Amino acid sequence: MTGKTEGFRMGAAFRAAHTVFGISQAALAKRVHYGGASIPHSEGGHRAAPEGFSRVAVDACGAGDGLGAVFRQHTEPTGAKGWSLEEREPLDAEWLAVARNLVKTLLHLDVATGGDDSAPLAIRAVATARRQVATHPCRAGVEPDVHAVIGELAEVAGWLAYDAGLHDEVRRLNLAARHHLAVAGDASLDLLVVQNTAMHVADQGRPVEALRLARNVLGSRSLSPRLECLFRIREARALAQAGADGEARRVWRKAVGLHQDGTRDSDPAWAWWLTEGELAWHAGMVAGCAENWSDAIENLMRCVELTPARARRGAYIHLAMLMRAQVLAGAWRDAEETLRLLWPHVGEVRSSRGRAIVRAALDHARDVGSSQAAALRGVRI
Repeated sequence: MTGKTEGFRMGAAFRAAHTVFGISQAALAKRVHYGGASIPHSEGGHRAAPEGFSRVAVDACGAGDGLGAVFRQHTEPTGAKGWSLEEREPLDAEWLAVARNLVKTLLHLDVATGGDDSAPLAIRAVATARRQVATHPCRAGVEPDVHAVIGELAEVAGWLAYDAGLHDEVRRLNLAARHHLAVAGDASLDLLVVQNTAMHVADQGRPVEALRLARNVLGSRSLSPRLECLFRIREARALAQAGADGEARRVWRKAVGLHQDGTRDSDPAWAWWLTEGELAWHAGMVAGCAENWSDAIENLMRCVELTPARARRGAYIHLAMLMRAQVLAGAWRDAEETLRLLWPHVGEVRSSRGRAIVRAALDHARDVGSSQAAALRGVRI
C-alpha cells in the first residue's frame, strides 16, 4: 500500500495520536523519524507518506506500544476505523463506530500485552469521550448509545488500570462507567462494573466492602444462573479473604452448581469469560485464602492448562499466581519449573499486577532459610 492511499491512512493515524494520546506533532515526528513539517501535510492528505513508512512507524513505536497498534490498524489493508475520537458536531453514528472499534482494540491490547502500556491510552480516550459528550450535541436517536459506549470504554479502561496498578484511576473510572451506563439505561453492563469493583476492593484488602457489593446485587436483582454464579464467586472470595472459611466453602459449592446450570439466552455477551478455566482460577484463589495449598495448586494448574495460547496476559497472571502458591507451599522444584514457563512472558507482557505477584513470591523465597529455595532467591524481576 503506497502513494496517496497510504498518505490518507497515515493522516488518520497522526490525528489519532493527537486526540487520544495527546502527542504533539513535533514529538510524534521525532518518535517516528519523520520531518516535523511533513506531518501537518500528511494529516490533511496533502502529502503521501513515503513507501514503507507505516512499517517504520510501527517498528519505531514498538510491538507492545499502543501507538504502534494505531499505526498498524490504520495501515493494514483490512483495517477498520482507528483510535481517533475526532471532533464532530454533532456526535453521530460514525463517532459511535470509532468509539466501539476503540473498545475492541483496547481489549485486544489487554489480551496480548497487558495494561501497563494500554491503560494510559485508555484513560486519555475516556477523558476525550467524556469531554466531547459534555460539549457536543448528539444527533437525534444516538445519545443513549453514546453514553453506553462511553460507559463500556470506561469499564475497559478501569480493568486496564487495575492490571497496571493505577488504583486511584480504577475507582474513578468505575464511577464514570456507572454514571454513563445509568444515563444509557444499560443495567446489564453495570453489573460487570459492580463485579469489577468488588474484585478491586478485595484485592486492595477490603473484603467486607467486596462482600457488601456482592450481596447487594444478590439481594436486589433478578439474576440468571450464570450471573448469580459470578456474584456468588465474589461473595465466596470475600468470605474466604475475611477468614470465614466454612461459609466461603458453602457459597462456593452453590456457585459451582449455578455454573453447571449453563447459560441462558438472556445472559449478556460479556458473560462469555466465565469459563471452566476462570472457575478453576477462582477455586484456586478461594483455597489459597484458607492456605489450603494443595487444592490451590491443583486448581491453578488446571487454570493454566485451560488458558488459550493467545491470552498472553492471562497466562502471565495465572502462572505467576501458581508459582506464588508453590512457593508458599514450599514446593521449590515445582516453583522453579513454573518460573521457567513464566519467564518468556516477563519480556512480552507489561502487567504491573503480574510483576507484583512474581516479586512477592520471590521475596518470600528470599526470606526462607531453606537451601532448596536458593535457585529462586537469586532471581530479580
